[in-house]
Amino acid sequence: MKNADQAFNAAQEKYHIDYNKLEPTVYSKIVDNGVQLTLRYLCSPKMRRDSEQLAFEEILFRFEENDDIQLAYPTTRFYHRP
Repeated sequence: MKNADQAFNAAQEKYHIDYNKLEPTVYSKIVDNGVQLTLRYLCSPKMRRDSEQLAFEEILFRFEENDDIQLAYPTTRFYHRP
């Protein structure tokens, strides 16, 4: 986001925000089905959905380049036995 520092500084003063880390960050966490990645970055509120979509598409493209990375997801199996 252009002028992110200026906009953030103005918001800090107006809303008393005590957070100074403006660089994009990826937090990782081990969860039941694998590894959870949480992205934190500044963007315009009106562009949040678009920027999230672009970021996750790029991540999936990068994962696709590596044969040894597999995505985990929860599954449920049902057996019908009359």
